[in-house]
Amino acid sequence: MKTMIVAYDCKPGKRDAFYHAVLSEGIIQASREEKGNLRYDYCLDLQKENRLILLEKWEDEESSLKHRDQPHFKRLGELKAEFVENTEIEVFLS
Repeated sequence: MKTMIVAYDCKPGKRDAFYHAVLSEGIIQASREEKGNLRYDYCLDLQKENRLILLEKWEDEESSLKHRDQPHFKRLGELKAEFVENTEIEVFLS
């Protein structure tokens, strides 16, 4: 199993717009529907007003890597270029 915590540090005042873009473009739902996805949830960081956290859980490394080839993952990258200043990723394997 592969679990990832992804922290997006959004441009000032852009966190909500980033989240709503990800939601409205169907990126969350498409990711949840991928084979091997066990969890794909966004939440607000209560200590940093411009930070959005993504919790991802995949059955295995292979399903996580296939996720990167999906059109919605590529669209997420485009949205990040518009709304996000920095991304930090923590990976846990079990």
